[in-house]
Amino acid sequence: MKKFLTAVMTLLLTGLIGMFGFLVLYHDRLGLAWDDPFTGFLQNALEASVSGEPDGSAGGTPDTENSDKNASSVLQDAASASANYPVFHQTAGLDSLTDSGSRALYQELLKSAYAIAQKANKDGYYPADEATVKHEELSEKQIRAAVLALRCDNPQIFWLSNQYSYTCQAGNTSVQLYGYLPPSKCSELVKKLNAEVASVIAGIPKGLSELDREIYLFRAIAKRCTYDNAAVTDQTRLAAHEVTGALVDGMAVCEGYARAMQLLASYCGLDCRTVSGRATASRTCGTSSALTATGIISIPPGATATF
Repeated sequence: MKKFLTAVMTLLLTGLIGMFGFLVLYHDRLGLAWDDPFTGFLQNALEASVSGEPDGSAGGTPDTENSDKNASSVLQDAASASANYPVFHQTAGLDSLTDSGSRALYQELLKSAYAIAQKANKDGYYPADEATVKHEELSEKQIRAAVLALRCDNPQIFWLSNQYSYTCQAGNTSVQLYGYLPPSKCSELVKKLNAEVASVIAGIPKGLSELDREIYLFRAIAKRCTYDNAAVTDQTRLAAHEVTGALVDGMAVCEGYARAMQLLASYCGLDCRTVSGRATASRTCGTSSALTATGIISIPPGATATF
């Protein structure tokens, strides 16, 4: 009888281990996500068994091999919200990502973007902590889409350059973003940016329609900012392409205007997205040339686009 019970327990244990392994490997096909309570527990338990850490500790702290010990956290703060209008959280970029791997990378990038190295690399950029998605080897197309989505949804993360690097190894994908400012300067500008946003939002009248809110924000940006002609050819004037150029420095190109409009719109309850494209502009001599433009588009009915 004892041998029979031992055999039954062995079969049950083997079955449970097999079920856990099946859920870990095929959770996407079953419609489960790691942030579900059940599958999240499985992930922690599996990683703890591999790393030798106690249950619950794996996945809860950054990978020390991928983290820059000299990194500092950029101030994560927001401007004071309006008492009259709700804050709209821009997630159009995230919503455009259709696979779980790209969406997971987006979330990891959002966290790592605030951990910037104190020292620049040989190219003059400040590496962010690596963002790692485990058990997924993403394609370059998926990685590029996730990085672009992050940039489109978060104009307040103004310190990121267009540079990034990635590695796919042992079934995992790691992506590193790069800032063009040190973390201390980023935090200083976050405070200045929040002050400017709060100033604009505090002055918006109560009860405005969506269109009137757009007009108010358009005039507020136009009052604070002039076009930075020098930044068109000077590639070092990176702030002109960011929200800080428009609202803090008072000088920006079209991309900086667009990001300023998007950030302010989010504080006024407006769904506003950045869009990029190419347009043909006619010159006085009769010829035309293709121009790259970035602008904003407001989503509600009757929306307008500005380029």
